[in-house]
Amino acid sequence: MENVNQLVTAIMPYVITIVTAIFGYLAVRVKAKFDEKINTETKRAVIEDTVKYVQQVYETLDGKEKLQKALETSIEWLNQKGIKITEAEATILIEAAVKGFKEGWTTTNTAKKTNK
Repeated sequence: MENVNQLVTAIMPYVITIVTAIFGYLAVRVKAKFDEKINTETKRAVIEDTVKYVQQVYETLDGKEKLQKALETSIEWLNQKGIKITEAEATILIEAAVKGFKEGWTTTNTAKKTNK
């Protein structure tokens, strides 16, 4: 029995170290996933707000010029929030937001015409 106690006493620091390392690793992974989710949601929200802003403020510009304004504005805004985004990612999110707004507008107008 004494040998077992000595063995447990000898290996306990190693077990504690291993368990601590595992929990530390898991905590880092969970935090990274959480940050990624928050950043993605923030990117989408900023892009959608930027598209609305550009559409309202720069209504006389053509599509390419509006896209450029939306890119500049959204990238700057996200950088101020400490969120990195590539121009390609921003372009994709802008195009998706524009498509979503157009589909919503078409659906809303179709519903209004049908109800008349």
